[in-house]
Parts: sequence; C-alpha cells; structure tokens
Amino acid sequence: MFSSAFRALIGLAVTAVVMIPASISAQQADREATGIWIAGADGQLRSVQPVHTSMRATYSPTRPATASSVRVVFAVENYARSATGAVAAGELAVARVAAALASSGVSAADITTEAPFVQARQERRLLAASWEPRRVHGYEAAHLVTVMVTRPGMVGHLIDQAVGAGATRVMVVEAVGTGGI
Repeated sequence: MFSSAFRALIGLAVTAVVMIPASISAQQADREATGIWIAGADGQLRSVQPVHTSMRATYSPTRPATASSVRVVFAVENYARSATGAVAAGELAVARVAAALASSGVSAADITTEAPFVQARQERRLLAASWEPRRVHGYEAAHLVTVMVTRPGMVGHLIDQAVGAGATRVMVVEAVGTGGI
C-alpha cells in the first residue's frame, strides 16, 4: 500500500512475521509474539527490543553558513488501539508542536503540516503447522510538520521546543538559499 521508502523515512516499527514452535504453551506464545524476534545462528529465537529514547543530529559543514533560511521537518508519531484514535492523538500533538514553534517567533505562514501516514500494527503466527488469522494490535500514525526558519541561528532552539511539545523525530534540516547551514 505504502512504499517501503516512505515507511523507512517515517521510521515506524513494523511487526515481523513470527514463527513460534508448536512445543510451547499458548501463554508463552502470546508473550513471545509481542516483540521483534531474530533467529540466531543456532536457530534459537532472540528478542530485540527497539529503543526510541534519544535523538541525534550530525553537523558537518562543508561551506560557510550563508543560507537565507532553513527548512526543518519534524515527525510526530502516535500509537492507539484504533486508527481514529491514533490520528486524533497525532492532530493534538501537531497542534502543540505548531503552537510551540509559533511561540518561539516563527510565523504561522512558515509552519505547514501534512496528512498523516497510518499503518496497522499486525501480527500473524504459525502455530501447530497452520497460520492464525492476522491480528491487529493497534495503529501507528505519523504526521509531518515543516517549518521555514528565516533566522538559521534559531534552529537548535526550535528543535528543542518542537521535541518538548511532542515531535518524535527531526527528519530534515536543510539550507534554503546559497551555501550550507
């Protein structure tokens, strides 16, 4: 439905197909199927728990800072049991991010948002040599908030404000005009 490049850009977690041996109990299978699993060289399944608690930006200037403005794109990601809930929570978070940017001196005309990307978090298991029907565990929604900053020196402050208001990722920081950031 959505291109893999867009999914990678947004960075939403995708639940993998998990094969659980038929020799374990149903309770253990339910507990083990909720994470992300990889098979080791010995054939044993190992849990991999993703960590989304930090953000990192790398700055490597190659030209003098002569840009007249900077475009910054933030992602606002949410999870809920229903698609409606995920989108509604995302819209509230987008409003908070936009308000935080506006209170930092960015003109409302320089802040734009995009329609959300919504993806079901699904699971399908192989038990006793037959596939269970897919189960939807909830929905992830990601909104993009783009801001044009006319004072490049404010980018760090705006990132702090947006993340503090609910942005979960800084997707793009790029100079608009001549030179680099």
